[in-house]
Amino acid sequence: MDTMFAIVCKTYEGVKALETYDKEGCIIKSSGLHGLGASIGRTIHDRPHADEFVADDPQRRLDILKPRLPNGESPPGFLGFTVNMIDVESKN
Repeated sequence: MDTMFAIVCKTYEGVKALETYDKEGCIIKSSGLHGLGASIGRTIHDRPHADEFVADDPQRRLDILKPRLPNGESPPGFLGFTVNMIDVESKN
């Protein structure tokens, strides 16, 4: 569970842009999310939060930094992190 990672994309093109592969099927670490992480000195295996929750949020959403491109904008089609897009009934 500690290593689960999910991203929701609005388009299939967004999904294809997340990871690219070489002819042997290995991930190309200089492109997609891997390349973006490297450009800001982080890897996608770094935890984007420190188990902190958004203040006063009844859903207890995780306080996760949104991904940013070098120009400071979120990647096109980025909607949010799956873990924060699930609404849990208060009885649960």
